[in-house]
Amino acid sequence: GETNRGVAHDKAIAALAGTFRSCEKKGTCIMVKQVKISSFTEVKNIMNAASGCYDDIGVHDAKGSIADAKSILGLMSLDYTKPVMLVSENERELEHVFNAIS
Repeated sequence: GETNRGVAHDKAIAALAGTFRSCEKKGTCIMVKQVKISSFTEVKNIMNAASGCYDDIGVHDAKGSIADAKSILGLMSLDYTKPVMLVSENERELEHVFNAIS
């Protein structure tokens, strides 16, 4: 489902392109990848890839909404007219979801 805006979203906004890594003092790193979604098939590909991931993958739109990448209803609520950001603490799983889009 959808969650509140928070630190992860603020970190995601700082990432304009490519992969962005932000590491907190506690050793937790947040990975961000920006991507342009142009079809419903790509949205389904995000969900299908994320469903196989152990860690959470968030999708943040330019308006500040955040959806769980494993939730098709959450993903459908986002604005895809501008690029969205994929956000996770697991770089390998983030790459897996990113690569499933195209």
